[in-house]
Amino acid sequence: LLPLVEAANVQDKKQIEDDLRDLINRFRHGNEFGSLINFNRELDWDDLDKVANAPVISEQADLFTDVPAYKGKLRELIKAGKILAAAYETVVTNPPYMGSSKMSANLKKFVNDNYTDYNGDLFSVFIYRDLNWLS
Repeated sequence: LLPLVEAANVQDKKQIEDDLRDLINRFRHGNEFGSLINFNRELDWDDLDKVANAPVISEQADLFTDVPAYKGKLRELIKAGKILAAAYETVVTNPPYMGSSKMSANLKKFVNDNYTDYNGDLFSVFIYRDLNWLS
């Protein structure tokens, strides 16, 4: 992260490092949590874009870092994060019906940590999440 942050033209490097860690951690289990990933604090999307598109000179990279691939993945996370953080006028969905007893341990913990009042069924979690997307 540091070579990209250092190369970017951002004012608050500490804040953007925190935003990057937050973004990456939220998507750590993105394949399992999908659109249930919620952003309860606003990230600085403009500065994140600057970091993902910052030129990195060869001295800032090392032999073990594939900077172009890393930057590509970071741009994908930023794009998905913006979509999940936005508000919408209409939400169309087909939420899954899955009781908590059928959830994986990882999904159950995520739902309990983030959607405590709706953790009995994945359907109710999705409906709650969908309502929060509405502007």
